[in-house]
Amino acid sequence: MYVMFRTLLFIGCLFFAHESEAEVFVSSQQGIFLKNFEIEIQPRELRYFRILPENENFVAGLETRINVGSPFPNISAFICDEHNLNLYKNGNEANCFGMSKGNNQFSFKANRYSPSEHYLVLDNRYALFIKKHVNVSIYAHINLPSEMVHTLKSSFEEMLTLIHYLFIAPDFDLNLASCEQENAFSATKDGDITICSELIYGSLENKGAFVSILFHELGHTFMNLWGLPHYSNEKTADEFAIAVLLMSENDGEKYIYDWIKWFENRQSAEGELIAAYNGGQHPLTVQRINNIKNILANRSDFLKRWSKVLYPHMTNEALNMVINEPYQGANVSLAQEILNNRKIAGN
Repeated sequence: MYVMFRTLLFIGCLFFAHESEAEVFVSSQQGIFLKNFEIEIQPRELRYFRILPENENFVAGLETRINVGSPFPNISAFICDEHNLNLYKNGNEANCFGMSKGNNQFSFKANRYSPSEHYLVLDNRYALFIKKHVNVSIYAHINLPSEMVHTLKSSFEEMLTLIHYLFIAPDFDLNLASCEQENAFSATKDGDITICSELIYGSLENKGAFVSILFHELGHTFMNLWGLPHYSNEKTADEFAIAVLLMSENDGEKYIYDWIKWFENRQSAEGELIAAYNGGQHPLTVQRINNIKNILANRSDFLKRWSKVLYPHMTNEALNMVINEPYQGANVSLAQEILNNRKIAGN
């Protein structure tokens, strides 16, 4: 986890202490999206999928959400451990969680009730002619052991220290908790940031997207704490993230392209229309992708504009790094001017 955050900063080695009153809060009860997939179940067919390995003790419970599409939208769906799966397959009475011939959209909860492997069962054997198109989402409630809570807390505390080495701003707290969505939030009142556990675990294969989303929320927080206008504007927060990442010649641009891929893989016209109808503030995903690509194509003017926003709020150490080891597009003269003015003012 720590490596993820070190690589996103444009200062190679940050070993300076920061006197911080900020706190990191890590909930021991987290949530993750365990499985999301679509599948067609043929008539007279039973399918099952392993969803929990043996002795996966972190998982306390599962919530399975099923959406069935067909002229007769029903399917039997269950969570079974290995023993009860074998009973069920052979037509014997089984102790499984779920629903027989559930209609349209339905959900059910299941506890982990044995140490053996657990399976999702989709049963369409009662249908003679009709195949079922099934959309499955499985959400897991997990209890983190104390040592993992401590590791996460330490990692994010180090990240806050690195962030405060770059920028001058009041302290804010960081919360890691379940939200039942892959997201992160910045509170207007005090700049505190909530990072959803679903985002952390859902982006393990795309750390660039996670870093970019984190800096998007930092954009909201810092501009808010600095008293700058448009701190709540989503496009402006995107630009903050891109500007900081482009200052890094250590994977920063790669992370931005990873972010684009993240957006592309999660585009949903229907979902975005629903979000907009319900008051969502983010631009449409296709607009965000195009905005990011346009910035990358015109980065010189973009970085010059954002240096005027960021440099006055950067630490002396960070400004000296801009001067001594400038990134592509660095505004060295502005960095030197700000340092000279601070020296005259005795800062």
